[in-house]
Amino acid sequence: MNFYTKTIHSDWLRPITNHSSSELQLICFPHAGGSIGAFRAWAQFIPSFIDLIGVQYPGREDRIYDKPISDIKNLASEISTTIQKQDYNHIALFGHSMGATIAYEVACMLQKNDVFIEHLFISGQTAPTKTRKTMFHCSTDEALMREVIRVSETSGEVFDNQELREIILSIIRNDYKAIETYSTETPTLLSMPITILVGDNDTEATYQEALDWSSYTKHKLDIYSFKGKHFFINTHFKKIIELITSKLSLFDHSYGNSFP
Repeated sequence: MNFYTKTIHSDWLRPITNHSSSELQLICFPHAGGSIGAFRAWAQFIPSFIDLIGVQYPGREDRIYDKPISDIKNLASEISTTIQKQDYNHIALFGHSMGATIAYEVACMLQKNDVFIEHLFISGQTAPTKTRKTMFHCSTDEALMREVIRVSETSGEVFDNQELREIILSIIRNDYKAIETYSTETPTLLSMPITILVGDNDTEATYQEALDWSSYTKHKLDIYSFKGKHFFINTHFKKIIELITSKLSLFDHSYGNSFP
């Protein structure tokens, strides 16, 4: 099958790589306030047996005029429905922070509809029943900016331009509402393996909290720690790609598992 003869472009799913012979599609879910731009740097390091697909949430980049969705399960429903319309070969999911929660919900919905997922990668996020009960989406612009700067470890210069600040804060406030109002009472046991990635200095999702994900998979939970705070993936994305590749290496017979 020639994967790229199929209609795969959509508002939600954007191919970042163009490996026509790929056996597996890795669908990546950005963090709150993020876009597929968070994964573009991955393209040159992803092996050819994996195609990198980014999830583009409404309200950002070329979807700037699309109305944002401030409900995790509604987001997941839209994305899972779109995935089922594609002619993908094999699917793995990767999500960071809010994106990890959406990826989990998508995995639940796809499993319910008998769509097989090879692997779920959860990065920088607590288990669904352990989400923190903050309310930054109801706070002032100043308080929200301080929180974003704290978590992202940026200088905050992006907020210097008033027009740009209003756009960014609108998106971030929407996404914070989505994650801060999300709740689920009963874990869904997933048939796919789950690999957890944490920053050893991340106060948003600690190693100990990551252990709670063991209740969500029938497989033995794998947890990998990286140096850094919440956005450790920005510093260690090459190592993360190597880890992902090793977990999915059965789709490339020429690949040797070298990850420790």
